Amino acid sequence: MKLAYVEDDVDARTIFIRRLKTEGFECDAFGTAEDLLKVAAPGGYDLLLIDIRLPNTDGVKLLK
Repeated sequence: MKLAYVEDDVDARTIFIRRLKTEGFECDAFGTAEDLLKVAAPGGYDLLLIDIRLPNTDGVKLLK
């Protein structure tokens, strides 16, 4: 399963990505919504894990 994780807190992002990879997930980590949108394509990820509070936007707006 390939997932994208969007989290602006560097420490939280590092911890969660490390744990998800240990569990066998293929993960891409992003610090902002804009970073994800630069590379995301429809169907490119099986799961999106998105922080609800992000710089310049929020997780709900990003999903739209």
